Amino acid sequence: MEKSRRSLTNFIKTARLSKRYHVSLLFGSLIFVALMTFYFAHTVTGVAARVSALSGQNELNVLSIYSDLNSLFLIFVASMLVYLLWVFIFVIRMEQRISGPNLAILKVIEEIKNGNYDHRRKLRKADELQDIMAALEDLAVSLKRR
Repeated sequence: MEKSRRSLTNFIKTARLSKRYHVSLLFGSLIFVALMTFYFAHTVTGVAARVSALSGQNELNVLSIYSDLNSLFLIFVASMLVYLLWVFIFVIRMEQRISGPNLAILKVIEEIKNGNYDHRRKLRKADELQDIMAALEDLAVSLKRR
């Protein structure tokens, strides 16, 4: 089986190829953060109302409310960290799915330009650019015959 020539640095260098997807991801992230912030603010407002209703009452109830606030804050921070990890993994995967075939095609074109007509690259079965790669391989074969 042919060793994959794709690397993380290639995908980072060619981020411009998938800018549209990154913008969509950014807007999705902003909506998610806005919803989480709304939920957090709503819950804190409810807790603040409970605290104001308890003014002058049992100190144990006030400590219970502050414990609830701490738990809520930790859940909020943990969910944001998990979400950021998910976004990072998603961006890397999208970058590979979008830039990978483009990079492979560019490498084949570069090899053909340098006179290496026997150079072949395989794309994944689900890649939409397989027709272009097949056309490039046909071009290389016809150029080699000349």
